[in-house]
Amino acid sequence: MRLRPAALLVTTLALVGAPTAAADKPAKIPVVIEPLTLTGVCDFPVQLEAVGPQNQKLIVFSDGRTIINGQLTVRATNLDDPSKSWQGTSSGPVFLDPLTDGSLAVKGTGVNLWYFFPGNLGEGEPGALFLVKGLSTEVIDPNGNVVVGSFEHHGSIENLCTTLA
Repeated sequence: MRLRPAALLVTTLALVGAPTAAADKPAKIPVVIEPLTLTGVCDFPVQLEAVGPQNQKLIVFSDGRTIINGQLTVRATNLDDPSKSWQGTSSGPVFLDPLTDGSLAVKGTGVNLWYFFPGNLGEGEPGALFLVKGLSTEVIDPNGNVVVGSFEHHGSIENLCTTLA
């Protein structure tokens, strides 16, 4: 399963190639976060990278449900002006639930990063890199694209594109 345009950073990086869980016992899979450069999300390219110790893991259940949790500290850097960066936690957890139509419901609780390309949040809307503290949800269609208008959040939200500008 591969999530593209606006999936949560950890989800995007962690699910590529994740094995399916055994019958009833969930599989616990360590996650290694590789640096990711986002272009088109902000008005400048942004590099996201894990810093410090990582202990993120996927817990994959036999019915396809997945939980991502564990400590993760992330640095976001404006690549046009590397003196502008942000560093903080994005440890989730995140819950991924397959839906009967082949789409995926994504729910983040705690602190999570979400990124969106122009148009993902609605027609004519710019891209965004959000730090959300609280509940946040979105739906990913069977092709790995964000269902436009499906992102919702409750709690505090900061657009890191503005912070890094």
